Order: sequence, then structure tokens, then C-alpha cells
Amino acid sequence: SNQKIVILREQGLGDDVMFSRYLRPLKKLGYDVTFACSPELKSFFRLSPDLDDIELTSSIPDTKIFDYRAFIASLPWLLSNFQKPRLNDPLRIDFSRFKEKDLKIKSSVKKLFNSKKLKIGLAWSGSHKHLRDLCRSINLKLLKNIFETSNVEFFAIQKVFKENDKKFLKKFKNVHDCTDHLKDFMHTAYFVDKMDMIFTVDTSLVHIAGTMNKKTFLFLPKVPDYRWGLKNNQEWYPSVSLLRQEKLDDWKKPIAECQKIINSSLSSRSRNF
Repeated sequence: SNQKIVILREQGLGDDVMFSRYLRPLKKLGYDVTFACSPELKSFFRLSPDLDDIELTSSIPDTKIFDYRAFIASLPWLLSNFQKPRLNDPLRIDFSRFKEKDLKIKSSVKKLFNSKKLKIGLAWSGSHKHLRDLCRSINLKLLKNIFETSNVEFFAIQKVFKENDKKFLKKFKNVHDCTDHLKDFMHTAYFVDKMDMIFTVDTSLVHIAGTMNKKTFLFLPKVPDYRWGLKNNQEWYPSVSLLRQEKLDDWKKPIAECQKIINSSLSSRSRNF
């Protein structure tokens, strides 16, 4: 009927990325769809051909001009009567649309990507305002042995706000703080694209990396957010594997699994060179 509907963002930025896969099915039902997304995500969403026919705005429009409004996290339920759910079908990303010159990445940063070492993107914490932040974030010092692994360049693809974390990172020449380079999620996407793999806690990075189909490992608490379930796998992103706590508030097992994965990747690379 081409009636106008505005979709409003609701929770975290990662939620916007995850549930944006339901915008195209809404369009196929015949609606004229506008998505009032976060300004930090607008340029990233433009990489997806799935959203070409959807109006993206970084401001909340006057809802009086629309026939309907809904929140993005409600779309799975609202669409459940019209289509069979396909959880493992994130947005398609066309990286040929990416224009590196628009990001103005420093040459000193680009040189880091020329290394033949294994390049790993990492996020150990999210926003401290998150209700479950104490459950999902990892004490950075627990990753000391990981950082001491030879032939690996680590990139902290998150905002590093804690002074203690900044001081700790400076102890390792192979760990690079990307805080100053993460202006929006196009910059995040740029770094993700350059990585061999990603290790992250449950924050927006897992959704960006999963949407980009990058090999990703998700650190999970024993009792995670509902979307990840309680099994050994998840259904949202084909490229994401789970590293789940065995005991409550104990990160030993996930970190040990992380080390094994890195060591295995290094062994595989040495055989290929």
C-alpha cells in the first residue's frame, strides 16, 4: 500500500545493526520505510544494498507525517506473521562502496597493516553504562599472556576510556590503541576489514564484524544476553563462534580457548609461508 512507516532506534548500537536485517522484509511488504538510525551508523548502513530503497536519517523525524511507527527491536515479532524467521541472514555489505579517502586514515596506521604478522582485532569491554557491563567485560590484565604471543599485532577496536587500561596497553609494542581513529562505525568497519580475526565481548563490535562476515570469536559470560542462548553455537551470524564461561564470572576457559585459536592460526600460517 506504500504507507509510510518510521522505524526508531531503541537500545544499543549493536542492536540497531543486528535488527536492521528486518528492514528489507518490511519494505517488501509494501511499506515506504524510513529508519531513524544513529548518526554513527548511517555511513556504515550505506554499505548495504539491502537498504538502498530505505530512507536513512540521523535525526528523529516528525512522526506525524507517517502512517505508522515502530521500534527496530520489535520488528522480528511484527514480521513473524508474514515471513519465516531467518536469523542467520544479516545485512549484505558491499565493501566496494567503501571510500578509504573519506576516512582520512593516517599513513602511520596504514603501515601497521602491511605487517606479515597475524592481525587480531579486540574488544574486552563496552560502555560502562550498560546494565550488564560487569558480567560481559573482561579485566584487561587477564589478557597479558595473550598479548605476549609472538608474531601477532593486536588492535584495540574499542574506545579505551580507563586510564589504567591505557597504561597497561602501553607495556606491549604489539598492541595498538585505536581510540583516536574510531570516529564512527565506518572507521570501525575499516579496521575490521584489515583484521585476520576478531575477539570481542558482547558489544557493538561483534555485530559489525558478524555483519561483515569476518571470522569472529565472542567472549560470553555463563549467563549471556538472551540472543546468544545457552548452547555452543548461535544463529545470528554465520561467521561468529562462541567462547563461553564454564563457571560464573570466570574467564579462564574462554581466554585459554582464545590462546589455542591464536596458536593454531600461527601454526597454519607458518606452514603456508
